[in-house]
Amino acid sequence: MVGKNKKALSMVVSTLILTLLVVSAGAIIWGVVSNMVDDKIEGSSSCFNIFGKVNINVEYTCYNPETDSIQFSLDIGDIDVDAVKVSIQSDSLSRIFEITNTATLIPNLANYGSDGFGTDLISLPSKNGGNSYVYDEEGIFITIPNSIKIIPVIGNNNCDIADTLEPLENC
Repeated sequence: MVGKNKKALSMVVSTLILTLLVVSAGAIIWGVVSNMVDDKIEGSSSCFNIFGKVNINVEYTCYNPETDSIQFSLDIGDIDVDAVKVSIQSDSLSRIFEITNTATLIPNLANYGSDGFGTDLISLPSKNGGNSYVYDEEGIFITIPNSIKIIPVIGNNNCDIADTLEPLENC
């Protein structure tokens, strides 16, 4: 009888050890997954309230066939945006550049009404404001581009595409 009790006790201890291992592994996995999910939620929450607040002003966005340049206008609503990525696409190529709150030189981009390509300081419009720009890279967009898209950047997070204009019209 004594031998049977030792085996039963051994089974109980084995079961407890296996249960503790499974619970410990689950806690470790939960900790890792929880941190990853929290980081993603934090990043996406910064872009949560952006819908309709960063837009392309279609009235002032067009393709100029005489100069092969693209004129576009951005409107920023009641939201703090750190940058906007602008993507201009045609059938065979695309150009992406970033306009920030800090005035910087951006190749082939000028403020509307200026001839200062490469010398204009370019920055985003202020909150609740708008600004127009001209993109002119010689020999690149010799036909009308298919679309222009804008992607807001808040903090270090690229938000989803906020607005798209397709097709562009001639000026």
